Amino acid sequence: MALVFLMGTNCLKIEKRLDPSAILSALGGNSYFLFLSDQPNGGSPRTLLTYRTDGTLQLQSWNGGPGNIIKGVVANGVIFALDGSTNDTIWMSRDQGNTWESWTNSTPQSSAFQRLAACNGTVIATYANISTDAVQTPQGYFSTDGGSSFSNFHVASGSTSPVPVRGLDCNSTHAFVAVGSANYISRALLTNLTSWEQPPTHPSVHSFYTGIVASDTGLVGIASSTELRINYSTDRGNAMTNAGYFPLGSQYVNGGDFGNNRYRIAVAQNSPSVLCRVYTTSSGSEDPNTQLTPNDLSCGSSTDMAIPAMLVDSNRILFSYRFNGQASTGLYFSADDGANFTNVDLSSVWTSSGYITSIARAR
Repeated sequence: MALVFLMGTNCLKIEKRLDPSAILSALGGNSYFLFLSDQPNGGSPRTLLTYRTDGTLQLQSWNGGPGNIIKGVVANGVIFALDGSTNDTIWMSRDQGNTWESWTNSTPQSSAFQRLAACNGTVIATYANISTDAVQTPQGYFSTDGGSSFSNFHVASGSTSPVPVRGLDCNSTHAFVAVGSANYISRALLTNLTSWEQPPTHPSVHSFYTGIVASDTGLVGIASSTELRINYSTDRGNAMTNAGYFPLGSQYVNGGDFGNNRYRIAVAQNSPSVLCRVYTTSSGSEDPNTQLTPNDLSCGSSTDMAIPAMLVDSNRILFSYRFNGQASTGLYFSADDGANFTNVDLSSVWTSSGYITSIARAR
């Protein structure tokens, strides 16, 4: 294990400089981190935005640390981030992004971590692939002590070699990893992340999951085949059932979350018109093509639009969208459980290339 401490710049605020240690208390309780990446275009924002629900936007930049954040989460006040390019490294900030330290895998895989999740203070990270026994590499890693140490794990999948990680999520009791190309899901108790099991029942009509969203009692899986489909479970992923499919032209990247007793699944609809569509379902059991009516929101006219991140926090919903070759970004916010959405103007703090990859509650 290696710890590297990197000094950063002072926090930048629109009107004046603000000491980083006072950021959260100054912003109040309803504030959110918006993590940025311009990796596909060769840029390095080294920036996150903080959005407060009263409309306040704040920009935080640093020197050193992760150039891009392809995935960011917050656990017990610590930011954990992946940059998608620095091999075997998980970045951490304990002062809201002002300075950074890193944990580097002592068993190098010569690859970068790609997926990250946090629940109940536990942080879980995986590479693009994950091993299915204790001998193979790459292993997955988790921390329960704020990043001071990480332990390794492998998943159950029925395969004899490492498998692709298609989705990673967790709830208050369990972690879930969707793997391989056979719609397999592995799960483990957060209290015992070294022991994973493969639930027995999965639909067999889809090619692979493109993402999963966990609630405390259930699980929704978005599956890609000739169309975008939705599978669901009401028993923590033990038995997945096919519910139906999204309208043709729908694309799912990672725009899903559970909160206020509902799943929210956001898809990009690039044909026949460009829309951000937010579907709401209590169990995932409804066919989105015939039984669900989404919120349809304009996200511009670019046909390469996608929705990379969503956060549901009580009756507040935030999701980001990207377009223009992943060089441009936007943010929608709802304060009334999805009845109305506002397209947030980010131009006062961000006009550079890149997009919001992840959204996390600041505290």
